[in-house]
Amino acid sequence: MKSGAPSPRVCLMLFLFVACAGRQSGTPEEQPSFAGAGGQDEASNAADGGPANPGGAAGVQSDVGGRGGGITASGGAVAATGGAGASAPPPGGASGGGGACPPHSSRGHLGKYRDKFMWLGSGETFTPAFVMLGDNDGTDLSKITQSSLDAFLTEMFDGHGFNGVHVVVLGQWFHIGNYTVSASDRTPDTRTFAALKMILQAVHAKGGATHLWLWGDEQRGQTSRSLAGGAMGPEEKALLDKIYSELNEIPGWSMGYGFDLHEWVDADLLKRWHDYMHAKPKFMHLLGARAQKLEVNQIYGGLDYSSYENHKPDYALFRRLMQHQPEKPSFSEDRFRVRGRDKDLTAEETRVTLWLASLAGGVAGIYGYLGSETGTSRAYPNKAALRTYAEFWRGRFFKDMVPDNTLVTGGFALKQSDTHAIYFAQATKQVQYSVVGAAKQVIAVDATTPYQEIDLGVKEPGAYIFDAPRMSDWALAAGRFCR
Repeated sequence: MKSGAPSPRVCLMLFLFVACAGRQSGTPEEQPSFAGAGGQDEASNAADGGPANPGGAAGVQSDVGGRGGGITASGGAVAATGGAGASAPPPGGASGGGGACPPHSSRGHLGKYRDKFMWLGSGETFTPAFVMLGDNDGTDLSKITQSSLDAFLTEMFDGHGFNGVHVVVLGQWFHIGNYTVSASDRTPDTRTFAALKMILQAVHAKGGATHLWLWGDEQRGQTSRSLAGGAMGPEEKALLDKIYSELNEIPGWSMGYGFDLHEWVDADLLKRWHDYMHAKPKFMHLLGARAQKLEVNQIYGGLDYSSYENHKPDYALFRRLMQHQPEKPSFSEDRFRVRGRDKDLTAEETRVTLWLASLAGGVAGIYGYLGSETGTSRAYPNKAALRTYAEFWRGRFFKDMVPDNTLVTGGFALKQSDTHAIYFAQATKQVQYSVVGAAKQVIAVDATTPYQEIDLGVKEPGAYIFDAPRMSDWALAAGRFCR
């Protein structure tokens, strides 16, 4: 050993100190939390610019699809993946791997970190992709059995890659199987709470989150205004007390106040609801309420996440949503349904929307393949491609990732400092991208087919061109990730 060189033991101690320091979130204001920051809406910022070119074209190097490490297929079932990522990723570098991801059981409650949804137990941030449980009208809890639920979760989580379930309760709080609320409703239905406990526990055990809608449409008599005491009257408060006593300790769920809220609620009502629940000891769940129809302005800006109604959002709109209240997560809380109406998505548009929601920074959404106005949510015809989205983002979505479209030509990119980067380009056979910082392992995936990685090898900092084997949507990942 050279004179003056530190001993191996000292080196190890220094390494552990630096590694632990790197896991810290920063100041106390930056710690994960349940509740959102208070205060009213602020004016929306301008949306990020669209796809941009990596800086400089000089020294561009070529990747040829299929060269290097070859094509390897992913193995194992996907559960609760669509955007999940480790809070403390391995450092960027040339080697692959990065260690095991946290098990589902360690994820704990659903919370937030700045503008991202987070599992507070494991510190994983992710893009919630909730799938509709039920039909277009709601979730008939009287028809949900343990076996039917298990089959649904296996199909939608393992087969599709969704990481959450959307449950619409409405008048069933008082009478299971009946969505209508009336002035005679006073006593919560124990059967409804038993069904909800079954769903919440099964979804969380599967690694996913559940999003509940408390109320529904005022014109159809599905809201608390139909109760004898009206909205936030004694009957609704008694129901909220029951929700707290029965469901609060079950982790992994959030709640929206309903839909078409602009027709019957105001800021004062939402504030009273939010404050009433968060005044309860150790209330552990995010609360939100959909904004004015097709607008970014919130009815009340002091809820735990920002919520919007958008029918066919593109990347620019998703970025606008993220920037409107940048201190809290964003949720496009209208349902992205496939059922044949002009406002709805197609199965292919669903695939693209999922990708753009993550690339924009993590906008939550609700999805359902109904087939018709009265159909029940069922399997998507392109479920293998949806699962590819989920598998790609597994372990690759970090709490401090930010968009940086200067890293890719004609596409979109997310980066974590100079250690990790994600690149995405649509309908192309060539992806021009830049690697910054240290050398990184880079892989490519066809976003329209079953998941397969093309190993592009280790790339030194610089500009590169990936010559893909076919025209398609391509996603690239640079760095070491928890896989």
